[in-house]
Amino acid sequence: MGTRVATLLGFGLSQIVRKLQKTYEAAFAPFGITPSQALILDALWQEDGIPLKDLGARTHLDPTSVNWLVGQLEKAGLAERHRDESNKRMVRLWLTTPGRDLERTVAPEVHRLHIAVEAVLLRYMSREAVGLLGQSVGILVDELPEGEDLLAVVQAEWDRRMERLRLLVEQREGED
Repeated sequence: MGTRVATLLGFGLSQIVRKLQKTYEAAFAPFGITPSQALILDALWQEDGIPLKDLGARTHLDPTSVNWLVGQLEKAGLAERHRDESNKRMVRLWLTTPGRDLERTVAPEVHRLHIAVEAVLLRYMSREAVGLLGQSVGILVDELPEGEDLLAVVQAEWDRRMERLRLLVEQREGED
């Protein structure tokens, strides 16, 4: 018959996401933040003052989610929006002192979560395979279309490649 629905990569990944989401919710709750808020804070811990329009791309979140999460972080006193001095149309997100200080307490928990997940994987995979899995997940996050028809995107890329091949063949035939 072919591939079964239950064996599609996305279904397995969604089960992993569901389990990890519960784990992360419990881990971040003592700090008064959600996993999604932690993601925004992490981006700010890497680079404070990120333009709001860039925050979604860095966190792979849609603009509506980013705005909602930023509002929650502002209510919690962890971040604040300010207009850019040189470009008044641009709004940047900055950590407050409590938001900056939170990194020191959250970082050990993030490390603990990383070690715990890695420990499960290392029972079944080599360290190199775990690294490749991490790279593969990163590729999927970066390359899968957001809300688009994946098959249409792949077909369009295939069509572009076939058109280039056709042009190369015609060019060679013209040279002969």
